[in-house]
Amino acid sequence: MKRYISIITITALFLGCVSFAFAASPSFNDVPAKHWAYDAVNQLIKADIIEGYRLNDDRLVSRYEFAFMVQKAINKYNQANDVQKAVIDKLTAEFASELNKLDARVTSSENNSSKTKVHGELRSRYEWSKAPASGALGASEVGKGQFRIRARLLVDGQITDSVTYHANYEAENFAGVDTGYPGSTPNKTDNKADLVVGFIDAKTNWGFVDVGRMGMGLGYGLLTGSPKWDGIRVGGGDNIKWIVGTARRNSGWEGLGPDANTWRFANVSTNIGTVNVFAAYMGEKDKTNYNTTAAGISFKATPEVKITSEYAKNDVKANDKPYAWYLKAQYRGAKQSTAGSFGVWAQYKRAQPDFDKYGMSDPYTMAIPWTANYPSPGGNANDMKGTEYGVEYTVFKDGILSVRYDDLTNYAGKVNKKYMITELNVFF
Repeated sequence: MKRYISIITITALFLGCVSFAFAASPSFNDVPAKHWAYDAVNQLIKADIIEGYRLNDDRLVSRYEFAFMVQKAINKYNQANDVQKAVIDKLTAEFASELNKLDARVTSSENNSSKTKVHGELRSRYEWSKAPASGALGASEVGKGQFRIRARLLVDGQITDSVTYHANYEAENFAGVDTGYPGSTPNKTDNKADLVVGFIDAKTNWGFVDVGRMGMGLGYGLLTGSPKWDGIRVGGGDNIKWIVGTARRNSGWEGLGPDANTWRFANVSTNIGTVNVFAAYMGEKDKTNYNTTAAGISFKATPEVKITSEYAKNDVKANDKPYAWYLKAQYRGAKQSTAGSFGVWAQYKRAQPDFDKYGMSDPYTMAIPWTANYPSPGGNANDMKGTEYGVEYTVFKDGILSVRYDDLTNYAGKVNKKYMITELNVFF
Protein backbone atom coordinates (compact mmCIF):
# COMPACT_ATOMS: atom_id res chain seq x y z
CA MET A 1 0.00 0.00 0.00
CA LYS A 2 2.82 2.36 0.88
CA ARG A 3 4.52 1.77 -2.46
CA TYR A 4 1.21 2.01 -4.34
CA ILE A 5 0.42 5.45 -2.88
CA SER A 6 3.92 6.70 -3.65
CA ILE A 7 3.73 5.41 -7.21
CA ILE A 8 0.49 7.31 -7.80
CA THR A 9 2.12 10.50 -6.48
CA ILE A 10 5.21 10.12 -8.63
CA THR A 11 3.08 9.21 -11.66
CA ALA A 12 1.18 12.49 -11.42
CA LEU A 13 4.38 14.52 -11.08
CA PHE A 14 6.13 12.61 -13.82
CA LEU A 15 3.31 12.88 -16.35
CA GLY A 16 2.99 16.59 -15.67
CA CYS A 17 6.69 17.08 -16.37
CA VAL A 18 6.85 14.98 -19.51
CA SER A 19 3.57 15.96 -21.19
CA PHE A 20 5.25 18.82 -23.01
CA ALA A 21 7.91 16.48 -24.35
CA PHE A 22 5.25 14.09 -25.67
CA ALA A 23 3.64 16.93 -27.59
CA ALA A 24 6.92 17.45 -29.45
CA SER A 25 8.70 15.03 -31.75
CA PRO A 26 9.18 11.36 -30.79
CA SER A 27 12.16 10.81 -28.48
CA PHE A 28 14.70 7.99 -28.52
CA ASN A 29 12.95 6.64 -25.41
CA ASP A 30 9.52 6.19 -27.06
CA VAL A 31 8.19 2.67 -27.62
CA PRO A 32 7.51 2.06 -31.35
CA ALA A 33 3.86 2.25 -32.43
CA LYS A 34 3.67 -1.42 -33.49
CA HIS A 35 5.31 -2.72 -30.31
CA TRP A 36 3.44 -5.68 -28.72
CA ALA A 37 3.38 -3.87 -25.35
CA TYR A 38 0.57 -1.56 -26.53
CA ASP A 39 -1.86 -4.45 -27.07
CA ALA A 40 -0.70 -6.17 -23.91
CA VAL A 41 -1.31 -3.11 -21.74
CA ASN A 42 -4.68 -2.46 -23.39
CA GLN A 43 -5.75 -5.99 -22.44
CA LEU A 44 -4.93 -5.25 -18.80
CA ILE A 45 -6.65 -1.85 -18.93
CA LYS A 46 -9.87 -3.44 -20.23
CA ALA A 47 -9.69 -6.05 -17.44
CA ASP A 48 -9.27 -3.29 -14.78
CA ILE A 49 -5.89 -4.71 -13.82
CA ILE A 50 -4.42 -1.33 -14.82
CA GLU A 51 -6.62 1.58 -13.71
CA GLY A 52 -6.39 5.28 -14.46
CA TYR A 53 -4.82 4.95 -17.93
CA ARG A 54 -6.00 5.00 -21.55
CA LEU A 55 -3.58 4.61 -24.45
CA ASN A 56 -4.22 7.12 -27.24
CA ASP A 57 -3.68 6.12 -30.85
CA ASP A 58 -2.20 9.50 -31.77
CA ARG A 59 0.94 9.50 -29.62
CA LEU A 60 3.81 7.27 -28.65
CA VAL A 61 4.46 6.25 -25.05
CA SER A 62 7.85 6.28 -23.35
CA ARG A 63 9.36 3.23 -21.73
CA TYR A 64 9.14 4.91 -18.33
CA GLU A 65 5.42 5.56 -18.71
CA PHE A 66 4.97 1.92 -19.69
CA ALA A 67 6.92 1.02 -16.54
CA PHE A 68 4.44 3.02 -14.42
CA MET A 69 1.55 1.09 -15.96
CA VAL A 70 3.30 -2.25 -15.54
CA GLN A 71 3.92 -1.42 -11.86
CA LYS A 72 0.16 -0.89 -11.43
CA ALA A 73 -0.43 -4.32 -12.95
CA ILE A 74 2.16 -5.89 -10.63
CA ASN A 75 0.31 -4.42 -7.65
CA LYS A 76 -2.82 -6.32 -8.78
CA TYR A 77 -1.02 -9.52 -9.73
CA ASN A 78 -2.98 -11.67 -7.26
CA GLN A 79 -6.28 -10.48 -8.76
CA ALA A 80 -5.29 -11.51 -12.31
CA ASN A 81 -6.13 -14.79 -13.99
CA ASP A 82 -3.46 -17.08 -15.44
CA VAL A 83 -3.56 -15.49 -18.89
CA GLN A 84 -3.28 -11.98 -17.43
CA LYS A 85 -0.44 -13.06 -15.13
CA ALA A 86 1.48 -14.34 -18.16
CA VAL A 87 1.01 -10.94 -19.83
CA ILE A 88 2.23 -9.13 -16.72
CA ASP A 89 5.27 -11.41 -16.50
CA LYS A 90 6.16 -10.68 -20.12
CA LEU A 91 5.78 -6.91 -19.62
CA THR A 92 7.85 -7.07 -16.42
CA ALA A 93 10.70 -8.73 -18.29
CA GLU A 94 10.49 -6.20 -21.14
CA PHE A 95 10.63 -3.14 -18.88
CA ALA A 96 12.82 -4.58 -16.10
CA SER A 97 15.44 -1.83 -16.36
CA GLU A 98 12.87 0.97 -16.12
CA LEU A 99 11.07 -0.79 -13.24
CA ASN A 100 14.32 -1.03 -11.29
CA LYS A 101 14.97 2.67 -11.75
CA LEU A 102 11.36 3.44 -10.87
CA ASP A 103 11.76 1.51 -7.62
CA ALA A 104 14.77 3.65 -6.75
CA ARG A 105 12.75 6.82 -7.41
CA VAL A 106 9.86 5.52 -5.30
CA THR A 107 12.23 4.73 -2.42
CA SER A 108 13.63 8.25 -2.57
CA SER A 109 10.12 9.71 -2.60
CA GLU A 110 9.04 7.53 0.32
CA ASN A 111 11.97 8.71 2.40
CA ASN A 112 10.80 12.29 1.92
CA SER A 113 7.04 11.72 2.23
CA SER A 114 4.83 11.81 5.29
CA LYS A 115 5.12 8.74 7.49
CA THR A 116 1.50 9.02 8.64
CA LYS A 117 -1.51 8.00 6.53
CA VAL A 118 -5.04 9.04 7.51
CA HIS A 119 -8.19 7.47 6.10
CA GLY A 120 -11.67 6.78 7.35
CA GLU A 121 -15.20 5.43 7.00
CA LEU A 122 -18.70 6.84 7.41
CA ARG A 123 -21.50 4.33 7.97
CA SER A 124 -25.23 5.05 7.91
CA ARG A 125 -27.26 2.10 9.19
CA TYR A 126 -30.92 1.27 9.76
CA GLU A 127 -31.85 -1.70 11.96
CA TRP A 128 -35.21 -3.36 12.36
CA SER A 129 -35.70 -6.22 14.78
CA LYS A 130 -38.58 -8.47 15.75
CA ALA A 131 -36.60 -9.97 18.61
CA PRO A 132 -37.38 -9.10 22.24
CA ALA A 133 -35.22 -6.26 23.49
CA SER A 134 -32.40 -6.95 25.89
CA GLY A 135 -31.92 -3.76 27.84
CA ALA A 136 -31.99 -1.17 25.07
CA LEU A 137 -35.74 -0.89 24.43
CA GLY A 138 -38.84 -1.67 26.47
CA ALA A 139 -41.33 -4.34 25.41
CA SER A 140 -43.59 -1.73 23.82
CA GLU A 141 -40.78 -0.76 21.44
CA VAL A 142 -40.12 -4.24 20.05
CA GLY A 143 -40.45 -4.40 16.26
CA LYS A 144 -39.56 -0.75 15.70
CA GLY A 145 -36.53 0.41 13.77
CA GLN A 146 -33.45 2.32 14.82
CA PHE A 147 -31.09 4.59 12.88
CA ARG A 148 -27.37 4.65 13.64
CA ILE A 149 -24.53 6.63 12.12
CA ARG A 150 -20.86 5.96 12.77
CA ALA A 151 -17.70 7.82 11.76
CA ARG A 152 -14.28 6.20 11.94
CA LEU A 153 -10.89 7.87 11.67
CA LEU A 154 -8.01 5.48 11.01
CA VAL A 155 -4.36 6.49 11.35
CA ASP A 156 -1.41 4.34 10.26
CA GLY A 157 2.20 5.39 10.44
CA GLN A 158 5.84 4.39 10.40
CA ILE A 159 8.10 4.81 13.43
CA THR A 160 11.14 2.91 12.14
CA ASP A 161 11.69 0.51 9.25
CA SER A 162 10.38 -2.33 11.41
CA VAL A 163 7.92 -0.56 13.75
CA THR A 164 4.51 0.88 12.80
CA TYR A 165 1.54 2.25 14.72
CA HIS A 166 -2.20 1.93 14.07
CA ALA A 167 -5.17 3.73 15.59
CA ASN A 168 -8.94 3.73 15.06
CA TYR A 169 -11.06 6.38 16.76
CA GLU A 170 -14.79 6.23 16.20
CA ALA A 171 -17.95 8.06 17.20
CA GLU A 172 -21.45 6.65 16.84
CA ASN A 173 -24.94 8.05 17.28
CA PHE A 174 -27.88 5.91 18.35
CA ALA A 175 -31.19 7.62 17.61
CA GLY A 176 -34.20 6.82 19.78
CA VAL A 177 -32.41 4.58 22.28
CA ASP A 178 -31.11 5.13 25.79
CA THR A 179 -28.17 2.76 26.09
CA GLY A 180 -26.94 4.33 29.30
CA TYR A 181 -23.91 6.22 28.07
CA PRO A 182 -23.07 9.36 30.09
CA GLY A 183 -24.88 12.40 28.72
CA SER A 184 -27.51 10.42 26.82
CA THR A 185 -31.16 11.46 26.79
CA PRO A 186 -33.54 8.54 27.42
CA ASN A 187 -35.39 7.44 24.26
CA LYS A 188 -34.12 10.46 22.31
CA THR A 189 -30.49 10.16 21.36
CA ASP A 190 -27.33 8.50 22.53
CA ASN A 191 -23.76 9.24 21.50
CA LYS A 192 -20.39 7.73 22.20
CA ALA A 193 -16.83 8.28 21.04
CA ASP A 194 -14.04 5.88 21.75
CA LEU A 195 -10.57 4.69 20.80
CA VAL A 196 -11.29 1.16 19.62
CA VAL A 197 -7.82 0.37 18.23
CA GLY A 198 -4.42 1.77 19.17
CA PHE A 199 -1.32 -0.43 19.07
CA ILE A 200 2.33 -0.69 18.08
CA ASP A 201 3.37 -3.38 15.61
CA ALA A 202 7.03 -4.46 15.62
CA LYS A 203 8.39 -6.78 12.92
CA THR A 204 11.09 -9.26 13.98
CA ASN A 205 13.26 -11.86 12.27
CA TRP A 206 10.74 -14.54 13.20
CA GLY A 207 7.41 -12.67 13.01
CA PHE A 208 5.80 -9.75 14.84
CA VAL A 209 4.88 -8.37 18.27
CA ASP A 210 1.78 -6.18 18.79
CA VAL A 211 1.24 -4.23 22.02
CA GLY A 212 -1.75 -2.03 22.88
CA ARG A 213 -5.47 -2.10 22.03
CA MET A 214 -6.36 -4.36 19.13
CA GLY A 215 -8.46 -7.23 17.83
CA MET A 216 -7.45 -10.82 18.51
CA GLY A 217 -7.44 -12.02 14.89
CA LEU A 218 -9.05 -15.42 15.42
CA GLY A 219 -10.54 -17.58 12.68
CA TYR A 220 -13.41 -16.27 10.57
CA GLY A 221 -15.29 -14.36 13.29
CA LEU A 222 -17.35 -16.90 15.23
CA LEU A 223 -15.22 -16.49 18.37
CA THR A 224 -14.64 -12.76 18.26
CA GLY A 225 -14.43 -9.80 15.92
CA SER A 226 -14.70 -7.11 18.55
CA PRO A 227 -11.79 -4.68 19.10
CA LYS A 228 -10.66 -3.01 22.35
CA TRP A 229 -8.59 -5.92 23.61
CA ASP A 230 -5.81 -4.39 25.73
CA GLY A 231 -2.78 -6.66 25.77
CA ILE A 232 -0.06 -8.30 23.70
CA ARG A 233 0.03 -10.75 20.83
CA VAL A 234 2.91 -12.34 18.94
CA GLY A 235 2.82 -14.24 15.71
CA GLY A 236 4.67 -15.40 12.66
CA GLY A 237 5.02 -18.21 10.19
CA ASP A 238 5.09 -18.56 6.43
CA ASN A 239 3.27 -21.67 5.25
CA ILE A 240 1.77 -22.14 8.70
CA LYS A 241 0.78 -18.86 10.38
CA TRP A 242 0.34 -18.63 14.15
CA ILE A 243 -0.76 -16.09 16.77
CA VAL A 244 -0.73 -16.30 20.59
CA GLY A 245 -1.55 -13.62 23.12
CA THR A 246 -3.16 -12.43 26.31
CA ALA A 247 -5.43 -9.43 26.89
CA ARG A 248 -8.27 -7.87 28.86
CA ARG A 249 -11.30 -6.43 27.10
CA ASN A 250 -11.96 -2.74 27.77
CA SER A 251 -15.63 -1.82 27.42
CA GLY A 252 -14.90 1.81 26.55
CA TRP A 253 -16.41 4.62 28.59
CA GLU A 254 -17.25 2.24 31.43
CA GLY A 255 -13.69 0.90 31.58
CA LEU A 256 -13.03 -2.73 32.44
CA GLY A 257 -16.48 -4.23 32.81
CA PRO A 258 -17.72 -7.68 33.89
CA ASP A 259 -16.13 -9.23 30.79
CA ALA A 260 -12.68 -7.86 31.68
CA ASN A 261 -11.09 -11.01 33.03
CA THR A 262 -7.66 -11.91 31.72
CA TRP A 263 -8.10 -13.75 28.42
CA ARG A 264 -5.76 -16.02 26.52
CA PHE A 265 -6.00 -16.74 22.82
CA ALA A 266 -4.23 -18.56 19.99
CA ASN A 267 -4.72 -19.19 16.28
CA VAL A 268 -2.98 -21.36 13.68
CA SER A 269 -3.86 -21.40 9.97
CA THR A 270 -2.51 -22.68 6.66
CA ASN A 271 -3.39 -22.98 2.99
CA ILE A 272 -3.62 -26.40 1.40
CA GLY A 273 -3.73 -25.55 -2.27
CA THR A 274 -6.69 -23.17 -2.63
CA VAL A 275 -8.23 -24.26 0.69
CA ASN A 276 -7.66 -22.31 3.92
CA VAL A 277 -8.06 -24.06 7.29
CA PHE A 278 -7.56 -22.86 10.86
CA ALA A 279 -7.85 -23.86 14.51
CA ALA A 280 -8.22 -21.36 17.37
CA TYR A 281 -8.68 -21.00 21.12
CA MET A 282 -10.15 -18.19 23.22
CA GLY A 283 -10.85 -18.33 26.95
CA GLU A 284 -10.86 -16.50 30.26
CA LYS A 285 -8.08 -17.36 32.66
CA ASP A 286 -10.63 -18.71 35.18
CA LYS A 287 -12.79 -20.29 32.41
CA THR A 288 -15.97 -18.86 33.96
CA ASN A 289 -17.88 -18.13 30.74
CA TYR A 290 -15.46 -18.81 27.88
CA ASN A 291 -13.16 -21.77 27.25
CA THR A 292 -13.75 -22.07 23.53
CA THR A 293 -12.03 -23.93 20.70
CA ALA A 294 -12.89 -23.47 17.02
CA ALA A 295 -11.97 -24.79 13.59
CA GLY A 296 -12.91 -23.64 10.12
CA ILE A 297 -12.46 -24.10 6.39
CA SER A 298 -12.78 -21.70 3.45
CA PHE A 299 -12.39 -22.36 -0.28
CA LYS A 300 -13.52 -21.33 -3.75
CA ALA A 301 -16.09 -23.83 -5.05
CA THR A 302 -15.92 -21.98 -8.38
CA PRO A 303 -13.99 -18.84 -9.40
CA GLU A 304 -16.94 -16.74 -8.19
CA VAL A 305 -18.41 -18.82 -5.35
CA LYS A 306 -16.74 -18.94 -1.93
CA ILE A 307 -17.74 -21.41 0.79
CA THR A 308 -16.91 -20.73 4.44
CA SER A 309 -17.74 -22.81 7.49
CA GLU A 310 -16.75 -22.60 11.15
CA TYR A 311 -17.54 -24.71 14.23
CA ALA A 312 -16.80 -23.94 17.88
CA LYS A 313 -17.47 -25.47 21.30
CA ASN A 314 -17.41 -23.68 24.65
CA ASP A 315 -16.09 -26.11 27.26
CA VAL A 316 -16.99 -24.16 30.41
CA LYS A 317 -17.54 -25.75 33.79
CA ALA A 318 -20.90 -24.15 34.56
CA ASN A 319 -23.01 -25.44 31.63
CA ASP A 320 -23.42 -28.23 29.10
CA LYS A 321 -20.58 -27.23 26.75
CA PRO A 322 -22.66 -25.30 24.19
CA TYR A 323 -21.62 -25.16 20.55
CA ALA A 324 -22.13 -22.87 17.54
CA TRP A 325 -21.52 -23.20 13.82
CA TYR A 326 -22.36 -21.65 10.48
CA LEU A 327 -22.11 -22.39 6.77
CA LYS A 328 -21.94 -19.52 4.29
CA ALA A 329 -21.97 -19.44 0.48
CA GLN A 330 -21.11 -16.15 -1.25
CA TYR A 331 -21.29 -15.29 -4.95
CA ARG A 332 -18.89 -12.58 -6.07
CA GLY A 333 -18.56 -9.54 -3.78
CA ALA A 334 -18.81 -5.76 -3.90
CA LYS A 335 -15.41 -4.20 -4.60
CA GLN A 336 -14.74 -0.85 -2.97
CA SER A 337 -12.90 0.50 -6.02
CA THR A 338 -15.31 -0.76 -8.69
CA ALA A 339 -18.73 0.89 -9.06
CA GLY A 340 -21.37 -1.61 -10.16
CA SER A 341 -19.70 -4.64 -8.59
CA PHE A 342 -21.90 -6.73 -6.31
CA GLY A 343 -22.19 -9.84 -4.21
CA VAL A 344 -24.93 -12.03 -2.73
CA TRP A 345 -24.78 -14.60 0.03
CA ALA A 346 -26.73 -17.03 2.16
CA GLN A 347 -25.64 -18.21 5.61
CA TYR A 348 -27.15 -20.80 7.91
CA LYS A 349 -26.15 -20.27 11.54
CA ARG A 350 -26.89 -21.97 14.83
CA ALA A 351 -25.74 -21.26 18.39
CA GLN A 352 -26.87 -22.79 21.67
CA PRO A 353 -27.73 -20.68 24.74
CA ASP A 354 -24.71 -19.34 26.68
CA PHE A 355 -22.22 -20.14 23.93
CA ASP A 356 -21.38 -16.44 23.53
CA LYS A 357 -22.56 -14.83 26.77
CA TYR A 358 -20.93 -11.42 26.22
CA GLY A 359 -21.65 -11.14 22.50
CA MET A 360 -18.01 -11.32 21.38
CA SER A 361 -18.54 -12.73 17.89
CA ASP A 362 -17.86 -10.62 14.81
CA PRO A 363 -20.67 -8.14 13.97
CA TYR A 364 -20.60 -9.20 10.30
CA THR A 365 -20.23 -12.95 10.87
CA MET A 366 -22.99 -13.26 13.48
CA ALA A 367 -24.73 -9.87 13.29
CA ILE A 368 -27.53 -8.88 15.66
CA PRO A 369 -29.20 -5.42 15.85
CA TRP A 370 -28.17 -3.31 18.81
CA THR A 371 -31.77 -2.95 19.96
CA ALA A 372 -32.11 -6.71 20.38
CA ASN A 373 -28.68 -7.33 21.76
CA TYR A 374 -27.54 -4.50 24.06
CA PRO A 375 -24.90 -4.30 25.42
CA SER A 376 -22.91 -6.58 23.08
CA PRO A 377 -20.37 -5.03 20.67
CA GLY A 378 -22.70 -5.80 17.75
CA GLY A 379 -22.32 -9.52 17.14
CA ASN A 380 -23.70 -12.44 19.08
CA ALA A 381 -23.50 -16.21 18.59
CA ASN A 382 -25.96 -16.99 21.33
CA ASP A 383 -29.33 -18.80 21.46
CA MET A 384 -30.23 -18.59 17.76
CA LYS A 385 -30.81 -20.60 14.62
CA GLY A 386 -31.90 -19.76 11.09
CA THR A 387 -30.75 -18.40 7.76
CA GLU A 388 -29.39 -15.03 6.69
CA TYR A 389 -29.72 -13.64 3.15
CA GLY A 390 -27.67 -10.69 1.98
CA VAL A 391 -26.77 -8.52 -0.99
CA GLU A 392 -24.12 -5.81 -1.40
CA TYR A 393 -23.56 -3.35 -4.25
CA THR A 394 -20.95 -0.68 -4.95
CA VAL A 395 -23.17 2.28 -5.81
CA PHE A 396 -20.17 4.52 -6.47
CA LYS A 397 -16.42 4.21 -6.02
CA ASP A 398 -15.72 3.85 -2.28
CA GLY A 399 -19.43 3.56 -1.47
CA ILE A 400 -20.98 0.14 -0.71
CA LEU A 401 -24.68 -0.45 0.06
CA SER A 402 -25.69 -3.70 1.75
CA VAL A 403 -28.93 -5.29 2.97
CA ARG A 404 -29.17 -8.40 5.13
CA TYR A 405 -32.31 -10.18 6.31
CA ASP A 406 -32.20 -12.86 9.00
CA ASP A 407 -35.02 -15.34 9.38
CA LEU A 408 -34.12 -16.46 12.92
CA THR A 409 -35.65 -17.94 16.04
CA ASN A 410 -34.10 -18.80 19.35
CA TYR A 411 -32.40 -22.20 19.56
CA ALA A 412 -35.55 -23.89 20.84
CA GLY A 413 -37.53 -22.46 17.90
CA LYS A 414 -40.11 -20.69 20.08
CA VAL A 415 -39.06 -17.02 20.00
CA ASN A 416 -39.10 -14.90 16.84
CA LYS A 417 -35.71 -13.25 16.23
CA LYS A 418 -36.18 -11.96 12.68
CA TYR A 419 -34.33 -8.76 11.78
CA MET A 420 -33.09 -6.69 8.85
CA ILE A 421 -30.06 -4.39 8.59
CA THR A 422 -29.48 -1.88 5.77
CA GLU A 423 -26.30 0.16 5.64
CA LEU A 424 -24.25 2.42 3.41
CA ASN A 425 -20.49 2.49 3.97
CA VAL A 426 -18.48 5.33 2.45
CA PHE A 427 -14.68 5.09 2.57
CA PHE A 428 -12.32 8.03 2.29
